[in-house]
Amino acid sequence: QRLSDLKSKQTDKEEKKEASKQFAVNHANKVIDDVTAAKSLVSGTTTGLVGAGSSFVPGTDAYNLKQRLLTIKANLGFDRLQQMRDASPTGGALGQVAVQELQALQATVGSLELGQTRDELQKNLDKIELHYNNWLSTVGGTPTKPPAPAAAGWSIKPKS
Repeated sequence: QRLSDLKSKQTDKEEKKEASKQFAVNHANKVIDDVTAAKSLVSGTTTGLVGAGSSFVPGTDAYNLKQRLLTIKANLGFDRLQQMRDASPTGGALGQVAVQELQALQATVGSLELGQTRDELQKNLDKIELHYNNWLSTVGGTPTKPPAPAAAGWSIKPKS
């Protein structure tokens, strides 16, 4: 009976681990989808001064981009919090997190503000996409793009 109970606990543990992995893969894919959608909205009229101003007008591309960026930032912040909790011996050592601390955590991979230039916002969205694709590779998912080489340097290829 005891051996049966141990095997059952081991099976439960493995099932939970697999479910957790599948949740992580699905979550990363959702964030990558949000990044892809946001990248399609980045333009001269959705970023910088014009984009920041028109982001308050519902129905505009700048407004839609602002909402996508909010979703991505929220995921980045909560993912970072979860990583910190997972690394904590007690699992809850962070306590209450202030708004400013959450905003800082959201920007750990790249800043996502409409007031940035189109190129800067595009570069930061690319970083976030790379971050989640690398993460997918780590947890055993299938990245949407192959992970970049560890030593990223300059290239003679033109930007696409």
